[in-house]
Amino acid sequence: MPTTRPRISVTMTPELYRVVERLAKASGQTMSRIVGDFLAVAEGPMSRAVRVLERAAEAEYQAKNEVRASLGNAERLMLPAILEGLKQLELELTAAGIGADELAEASVRGRSVATDGRARRGLPPVPVTRGVGTPKTAGKPQKRSLRRA
Repeated sequence: MPTTRPRISVTMTPELYRVVERLAKASGQTMSRIVGDFLAVAEGPMSRAVRVLERAAEAEYQAKNEVRASLGNAERLMLPAILEGLKQLELELTAAGIGADELAEASVRGRSVATDGRARRGLPPVPVTRGVGTPKTAGKPQKRSLRRA
């Protein structure tokens, strides 16, 4: 006799299958009925778990939308300052005698253009130094103090 109730296939471990099979024989019920009854008992906790998972997914979606909106607002707030900074940079470069053509040529060649116009005059760039003192030589052991704090 056909049924209107939905059906699913369930894959079990061999041990679990044997337990369900033994329970079905001992109770005189079908294996399908045994599994269905166990799922019916678990329906309440499963429904609560589904609600929690659905709320978590909705919260994640809302959080992503809030982050997206915050980034959009930050971009709108920062854009005028960025444009102003670019204008100031253009004025500085113009004052230093560096034009757009020279910047484009330097970027194509992978060179930087010094803001004081040294590259334009063919002078080497100003060396950049960082830190103080002499560098530590490799392989030279460091002296330890014998005093204890």
